[in-house]
Amino acid sequence: MQQVTYWVAIGAGLASFLTPCVLPMVPIYLASLCGADVFSADPSRKRLPVLLHTVSFIFGFSFVFIALGLAAGMVGLVFG
Repeated sequence: MQQVTYWVAIGAGLASFLTPCVLPMVPIYLASLCGADVFSADPSRKRLPVLLHTVSFIFGFSFVFIALGLAAGMVGLVFG
């Protein structure tokens, strides 16, 4: 097995980030994380709300894509 260099891994990660499937989700992700707090000038913002928003975003998108995958699998099972 060949070793993958750091530059190849960074390039692959950047290429996968810039794909049409991922790039449109970036504004949704950032808006979900920050919400209306991004416009406040209060420097004493807490990190817990950002953590909770991040976790809820990950669970929400995971749930949607897992449900779509299960539905597609069931359709394939019925017609297969």
